[in-house]
Amino acid sequence: MLVAHGQEAARQPFDLARGPLFRAQLLKFSEDDHALIIAIHHIVCDGWSAGIILREIGLLYDAFCSKKSVDLRALPIQFADYAVWQRRWLQGEILQGQLDYWVQQLAGAQQFLKLPTDRPRTAVPSFKGAHEPFELDEPLSAAVWQFCRREGATPFMTLLAGFSLLLARYSG
Repeated sequence: MLVAHGQEAARQPFDLARGPLFRAQLLKFSEDDHALIIAIHHIVCDGWSAGIILREIGLLYDAFCSKKSVDLRALPIQFADYAVWQRRWLQGEILQGQLDYWVQQLAGAQQFLKLPTDRPRTAVPSFKGAHEPFELDEPLSAAVWQFCRREGATPFMTLLAGFSLLLARYSG
């Protein structure tokens, strides 16, 4: 039952325009049997941050159970501080240097990848997307997880890299 709830939470799409991009649901099975399901879009949380969140939830839970207080110190720097620093730094000559670099790197790049398709590209993009669900068989899934643990990567990172390689192969 818990697995089904978790899978359902994972299947719910995120609306990037309206959010929320962090969802939590507390399931109560009995008076003293609960489960917390958390779904976080990867655009707002990386693996490092997820570790911090889970550690702090664990600390809060332990403190609550033992009726003790816990001191969750504020981080010395927040993302907004970094964004302000970057905005101040990335202007004038530095900004122009960055722009010049990328204009040079992308000079002559195709606007669209020439991928083999089952129909011609429309003259005007429709921006209508779709998804194609797939499942990895058990041995391949286990191999992916083993590779990820060994390389310090997530399955998302690994599968995205594989997809990028496939696109590079097809597009030249």
